[in-house]
Amino acid sequence: HARGALETSANVTFTGAADGLFQVEEPMLQMAVDGPSRVLQGEPATQTVTLSNPGTGIAENIMLQVSVPEGLKHPQGKRLLMEVGSLNPGESRVIRVALAAIRGGSQTVEIVAQAEGGLQERSAATVEVIAPSLKVAVDGPGLRYLGRSATYKFAVTNEGSATTGNVRIVHEVPEGFDFVEASSGGKYDPTTRSITWFLGALEPSRTIPIAVSLDAAELGEFEHRIQAITEHGIVADSTVTTRVEGTASLVLEIIDLDDPVEVGAETAYEVRVQNHGSMAAQGVALSCELPAGVVLVSAKGPTPHLVNGDQVQFKAIGALSPGNTAIYRVHVRGKVEGNHRFRAHLASDSIQEPLVFEELTKFYAD
Repeated sequence: HARGALETSANVTFTGAADGLFQVEEPMLQMAVDGPSRVLQGEPATQTVTLSNPGTGIAENIMLQVSVPEGLKHPQGKRLLMEVGSLNPGESRVIRVALAAIRGGSQTVEIVAQAEGGLQERSAATVEVIAPSLKVAVDGPGLRYLGRSATYKFAVTNEGSATTGNVRIVHEVPEGFDFVEASSGGKYDPTTRSITWFLGALEPSRTIPIAVSLDAAELGEFEHRIQAITEHGIVADSTVTTRVEGTASLVLEIIDLDDPVEVGAETAYEVRVQNHGSMAAQGVALSCELPAGVVLVSAKGPTPHLVNGDQVQFKAIGALSPGNTAIYRVHVRGKVEGNHRFRAHLASDSIQEPLVFEELTKFYAD
């Protein structure tokens, strides 16, 4: 070899390998709704919502939205928002939505579950609410006179498609009437002035008739209210109005203060007009007809009088109240021996036909 610089070159080749594992987690939402599909009105219609996470990641900040239909009721209203929290993979959670059926028909509950990351699950549950439909028909008099009895008949019918239990009927007796009796075991409570019947179960299309007897005790117009109530709070009611009027009942009485009477002596006839009715008699007018065998001495009454031949006519009394008596006295002197008839004629706007009474008096001579 020769002395001096040498030129060299080197090539290095390196090969290496590295392995890595990356795991992607995916949360998921799954919802199932369970509850009754058919309930009676007034019964619970609670729905049970089961939320689960079948994914591999945590479903965070889950919110449950529930839309309640008109025929169902929740204490917090018609739109519910519930915080569920988070669900680990494979975890489930049960949420109870307490609902009550308040109206008949098909009712659909809409439920939406949402979580972070745009997760959303929808579901719905339909509940058929069966509502008994009650009807109360009332038949009662529109007019009654004071002191007379009145009968009220009413019928309770279940017009719905389901049997309703514990049916209760209440008749509110107005102040103008007094209780007499009730059919079908009705009980009267004088404190509340109400008659109550407990009828039990009432099947569809069944009708229960009931009758009540009352006495008209006060003048005026009074409303009778009859109400049917079921165990689920279903109410049906009806009313009937009865007007209570009074009647005037006039009684005429004639008393001759002396009988027999000596010719030439004076005697008197006392005429009493009494109202035994329940309302005032209007325009009460009395006229007296003297027999041919006597002459008028004097006359006195509650109103002024007019003498027209053998007639003594008293001016009409505007109103004679119930229980009151109008007293008239007619003094005469006998001039002819024999039996003479004194006649009184009573008319009033409150009676259909005038009242006519006679009194026979014997006049004698020595």
